Formats: sequence, structure tokens, C-alpha cells
Amino acid sequence: MRTTSSPLRVVIAGGGFAAAELLLALRALAQDRVELEVIAPAAELPFRPAATATPFGSGDVETYDLEAIADDAGAVLRRDTVGAVASGVHRGRLASGTVRAYEVCVLAVGGRARVGVPGAITFRDQRDRHLVARLVDDLETAGSGRLVFAAPAGISWTLPLYELALLSAAELERRDVAAEIAMLTPEVAPLGVFGPEVGAYMASLLAERGIRRLRGAAQAVARGRVFLGSGEAIAADGVVAVPRLVGRRISGVPADWNGFVHTDRYGRVEAERSLVAR
Repeated sequence: MRTTSSPLRVVIAGGGFAAAELLLALRALAQDRVELEVIAPAAELPFRPAATATPFGSGDVETYDLEAIADDAGAVLRRDTVGAVASGVHRGRLASGTVRAYEVCVLAVGGRARVGVPGAITFRDQRDRHLVARLVDDLETAGSGRLVFAAPAGISWTLPLYELALLSAAELERRDVAAEIAMLTPEVAPLGVFGPEVGAYMASLLAERGIRRLRGAAQAVARGRVFLGSGEAIAADGVVAVPRLVGRRISGVPADWNGFVHTDRYGRVEAERSLVAR
């Protein structure tokens, strides 16, 4: 049992940037009032937001050492994954079979990328840079064509698509290729999750680069066409799509059919004492 003077034991499940940011924030804000342990499958922490620049040779994905970050923050990094949580007794079972006790467990395990538009190139991160680079090369060889950046239904995080479209437009212009680029998303306005000001600014960037914006959800790609959920079809010589994300299921944590955890406005798992950061 913890006394009032003993630190609160916090276990962070996950090894991405959400976990790293939380670790540093807790140490900065709570200082020695918390005892921190990070449970992650690997110590490598790649900065994936930079991945959209890699197909064009203008950027690298820097990798950080999560173990060093944890050490600097006075935390322990355990190389493992959380497989189950028993919130009633504040215990977590790891993939290795080890059982870890906690007072607060924070889930920052991220999601898994799945194909969202069958037939399209799915850009997850730097692992798929060669596919996008090859598509741009093919357009240069043909001398023209239409490149579509598409999002399936149910996707709200479309920022990588806009980055890829703008970077592709710049690269094709540099190579003097007369290709048409189009954005196809279900959004009413570009990057709607960021609000109207950001949307208006992105719309101006698209117009400046001559990128056409189409509204609709891509369903599949076949025979040189993008098929929409509405039944319409758009001609395309190449299609790049963002993946559909599904949650990482942890036994004992309530989740919907897609693996995502419902939380309250403070990030607390409904009817549980865990916290969730995604």
C-alpha cells in the first residue's frame, strides 16, 4: 500500500511519441511524486511525421533512443508489451508472462495500419517511400498523367495525404512534368479537424500548386479508376492512400469492434481507472 509520502507508481504502455511525451511531461510536472516505468517492444523511436518527405530525397526519419530518454527522465524502460490489464487489482500481464503492478496505467499503444483503399499504394511511413518515388518516376516517363491522393471513409487524419500531394506537385514541377494532381477526401474542408483557419490556408496552398480538390471517400482502385462509395469513378494513373487504423486490443480493456477504446473527456477509460492516450 502506498503511503502519502511514497511516489505514485505509473506504468506507461507503449513506445511511440505519445508515450515519450507523456513520460517527459509527468516527470516535469510531478517530479519525484511519480515512479515511472515504460513498457515498449523496442527502444527505437523513429520520428514518423518526417516520413512524407522521404520519397523525394529531401528528408530523413531520425530515430531516437527511447531507453536514453527514459533514463534521462529517471524512468525504467522494459522491453515487452502489455497483453492484459486487470484494473480491479491494478495488475498488468506482459507478453513475456511477467506481471507488473501499477497504481495508474496509461495506454499509449497506438494503432495498426491496414489497407484502406484496395488497389492503391498505401503510404504508412518511410517504409513505403520507394513506392511513391516509383510512381513519380513513372509519371515523368509518361510525360503526363493524373495522380490522386485518396482517403477512405472513416479517416479523419489526412495530413500526410496533403503533405504528399504538395511535395509531389513540387517535385513534378521541378522535373517539368505536366501531370494533374487531385485530392480526394470525405472532408467538407481541407484538414477540417484543425478548424477553418487551417482549412483555408491549406486550400490556398492547393490552389497555388494547381492541385484539384474532390470530395468523396475512395473505396477501391481498379482498371485505372478510383471507385467511390457513391458509385462514381475517377480516372487515375496512380493512387496513393492513407491506411485505415485499427486499435491494438488489450485483454481487460473495453474496446469497440475496431479495437479503439472509448474514454471520457479526460482520457479515462469508461468504467475503469486506467487512462488512455492515443
